[in-house]
Amino acid sequence: MGIIKYILSGIGDILKWFLWNIGIEIKESDGYKKEYHKNGKLSIEGNFLNGKEDGRFNFYYKNGNKEMTGCYVKGEMTGLWKMYHENGNIKQEGHFKEGEKYGLWEFYNENGELIRN
Repeated sequence: MGIIKYILSGIGDILKWFLWNIGIEIKESDGYKKEYHKNGKLSIEGNFLNGKEDGRFNFYYKNGNKEMTGCYVKGEMTGLWKMYHENGNIKQEGHFKEGEKYGLWEFYNENGELIRN
């Protein structure tokens, strides 16, 4: 197993060198990451690019239900984001633009019923 790990590590270094030569720098903090709550359940999952959040992210409550989901571009929230009550029902949804809430947002009670937009 140690030799395989070493070979795979070497391939990663070759890939980083190749990408660096064509103008793409991969930082150690880049790539798909997962974090876990102390109880072992998934807390956060998402991708990092140049040390910043980039792409779809999912956040989870300690009970395993989704807390919120949305996209980042260069570390800023963008596009449609959805937040959920701890019971799993939708809580609110709306758009972000350049990291700021944008446009109309809809809010729901714990039963998932629309209460205001």
